[in-house]
Amino acid sequence: MKPVHHHHDTAVPRPLLIAVAVMVGLTIILSAWSSYQKHQTTAQRDADVREIIQAGETRIRAIGFADQPNGAIAVLDGETSAIITAVEPKEDGFVRGVLRGFARERRAMGIGSTPPFNLILTTDGALILSDPQTNREIFLNAFGPTNAQAFSRLFFARAS
Repeated sequence: MKPVHHHHDTAVPRPLLIAVAVMVGLTIILSAWSSYQKHQTTAQRDADVREIIQAGETRIRAIGFADQPNGAIAVLDGETSAIITAVEPKEDGFVRGVLRGFARERRAMGIGSTPPFNLILTTDGALILSDPQTNREIFLNAFGPTNAQAFSRLFFARAS
C-alpha cells in the first residue's frame, strides 16, 4: 500500500498576521496605560490619606448606595444625593459583599436604604464603614490594603 500524502497550504495570509500583531500591540499599550492610570489614582489617594493623617483630623464622608437596573450600584454623596461614582456589575466584590451585609441588617430592623452610611478616615489611616442607623461598624483595613482601597476610592470620589 502506498502512503498517501496530502498537501495543505499552511501559509497564513500576510494581512492577517499584520492585523494580529496590531491587536497584540494595542492590547499591550492599553494594558500599560490602564495600569499607569490606576497607579496614578492610587498614588493620589495615598497622598490624600497622608495629608489627612498629617493634619491630625478624622474625616467623615456620608455616602449612600442605590441599585441600578444594569446591576451597577450608584454611589451617592450623602449630603447632595449626587452620583459620585458607580460600582460596576461583577466588579468590587468586596464592596458588594460588605454592602449586602449592611443592607441585610437594615432590612431585619425595618430600616430602608435611604439613610446614608458614614465612611470614616481616622488620623492613623484607618478606614471605617459605619451605619448610624444600626450602629454597626466595620474596620475595612482589617481586610487588607486592596479591600480598604476599594472603599478609599469611594471616600475620595467626586461628582463629575
